[in-house]
Amino acid sequence: MAKMVFSLQTLNAHKLNKEIYSTNESQDSELMESIKTNGLIQIPQVMKDGTILSGHRRIKALMALGHKEWELDVVDPEDQEVFLIEANRTRNKTITDLKREIDFLRSHHEVRAKLRQARLEPAVGSTYATIGKTLGMSSTQVFKVDKVLEAAKSNPAAAGSVSKIEKGESSVNA
Repeated sequence: MAKMVFSLQTLNAHKLNKEIYSTNESQDSELMESIKTNGLIQIPQVMKDGTILSGHRRIKALMALGHKEWELDVVDPEDQEVFLIEANRTRNKTITDLKREIDFLRSHHEVRAKLRQARLEPAVGSTYATIGKTLGMSSTQVFKVDKVLEAAKSNPAAAGSVSKIEKGESSVNA
C-alpha cells in the first residue's frame, strides 16, 4: 500500500460516509483524547485525489489537535462504497446506521445481481447473506434490523423500540 503526505484541509469526505453514519460528539472526543494520549494507531485510507474512504473521524480529530499534514495510506479499491462500509465494520454504529448500510448494500447487491444475470452467471447467495458477509453479521441479524426499522416507519410501538435500541436500553434480539 502506498503512502503519501496530505494537507488534511484538502481532503474530502466520501459522500456515502455522511449519508450512512451519524455523528457522536462524545465518541469523537474520546477518539481525540486517545490520539492525544496514544498517537494515531490506525492510519486513515484515502484515494489519490484526497477522497477519504476510511478514517473520517480520525482525520477530523487530527485537525482538531492542530495537525496540518499527515502521511496517509493511499488506496484504489475496485468498489469505493463497499470498501468504505467494510472499513467501518468495527465502528460503534447505531441501529439506524446499520439500516442505512443495509439499504445501500441491498441496492448495490441488486444492481450487481442484474449484471450477473445479464451475463448468465450463477447467483452468489441471498441478499441478506451477502449483506451480512459484508457487515460481519448473520443473515438473520441483518433481516431483524431491516424489518424492525421498516416497521418503525409506520408503527409507533416499533418506533419506540428503535428509540430504546438507539439508547442501548434494548437490542434487536430482545
